[in-house]
Amino acid sequence: MKHTMLIRTILATACLFALSGAPARASEQSEVMDRIQQAVDATNQHASASVMASYFTASVVLIGGVPPFVLSGPAAQAIEAWRKVNAAEAEHTGVSQFSLQLREPRRVTVDNGHAYVVLPVDYRFERENKQLSIPGVITATLEKSEGKWLISTWTWTGD
Repeated sequence: MKHTMLIRTILATACLFALSGAPARASEQSEVMDRIQQAVDATNQHASASVMASYFTASVVLIGGVPPFVLSGPAAQAIEAWRKVNAAEAEHTGVSQFSLQLREPRRVTVDNGHAYVVLPVDYRFERENKQLSIPGVITATLEKSEGKWLISTWTWTGD
């Protein structure tokens, strides 16, 4: 009888610990995705580089499909450089009215103040008066600093 009661107590305690950890993990994943959504919303609203930099760590790495492919350094400078190369590419290819639309994440891993996100997106734009969309994937890493999640790397891969 005492043995059965001890086993039940141990199992109940283990369940409580397991359940108490799950909401914190889900909460952190939600915070990470909120930060990504905020950065995408700011991009879609054509926010200034300094506003965009507030979503990123002080030093960032941005990787995309337009030469020079990798832009890194202080966030505001890297973001401004990224904008310039993408604006030149848009002008060259006749693209306007671009926006990103997030889809369901493939992966959101959070561990000890670091996060890794693999996120399908639709890159929507207009060319020759036609609405077009290219599917792609954003892969990002984030770091938690002073209670806030900040993006440290951002990679765009078009399908």
